[in-house]
Amino acid sequence: MGTAGNDTFNAITKDTIPAIGFTSLDVLDGLGGNDSLVLSFAGAVNTTTAVATSVKNIESAALTAVGTMTADTTTWTGLTALTTLGIAGNVTTAASTTAVTAVDSAQAAGIVTVLGGSSVTVSTVNQSTGTVTVGSAAAAPTGAVTVVAGGSFATPTSAIATLGAIAVTGGSSVSVTQTSGQTAAQIAAAAVNTATVSTGAGNYTETLGAVTVQGTSVTKSVTVAQDAAVTVKAAVLFSAGGPVPVTGKLGTTVAAVTVTDLNTATKDDSIA
Repeated sequence: MGTAGNDTFNAITKDTIPAIGFTSLDVLDGLGGNDSLVLSFAGAVNTTTAVATSVKNIESAALTAVGTMTADTTTWTGLTALTTLGIAGNVTTAASTTAVTAVDSAQAAGIVTVLGGSSVTVSTVNQSTGTVTVGSAAAAPTGAVTVVAGGSFATPTSAIATLGAIAVTGGSSVSVTQTSGQTAAQIAAAAVNTATVSTGAGNYTETLGAVTVQGTSVTKSVTVAQDAAVTVKAAVLFSAGGPVPVTGKLGTTVAAVTVTDLNTATKDDSIA
């Protein structure tokens, strides 16, 4: 139970069993002031496994997992700011009055999803085939949406690597940035017309994920930025025995971007 002042509730454990810090029947009430809740675990976190809990009058919460994150705070009353951090997956669901920041520090093939929220900020690192989804028809954010997804194919490992798709529904403004994860040196090397060929074993193409934005009645602007396409130059290094391909170059192909306005062709567009 909190006080009339600014209180902090801590549940921090080095144990890999998340239930030790937040369990069924827990009741947290911040009462007055501007209160904070900090949940941090050495393993995966899933708040939905704790049943019959009550969290109220706590204005901000930070949930951290050294593993996947599943957080549902829709029944928490008074929460205005939520930050969640997971690894290889982060699924966060919040009320429409909660500003959400969701982070995945090593997404890879994990699923990152944020449903609800007022404003939503999503940041992922090392994305491979894992998808990013913000909002749905039933749980679209109402404020600004920002998505920054960083690819993980800096080292060529497969003939064609495609990053996971990014889909956003809702948001008063939407900004999506997807980067390939290639280093500046790799991009520069791909453009050099010597010592490599553009096809054959050891040269690879990374395709950025498709981006889809579905506007709602509050959506006024959409910005999507992807890394520029990189074409591996076709050339060959000659030796005394004939042409010898030198491989290991990585090219980039941009993906489709689709932006759909809520309004029909007979109405004024809502997206500027």
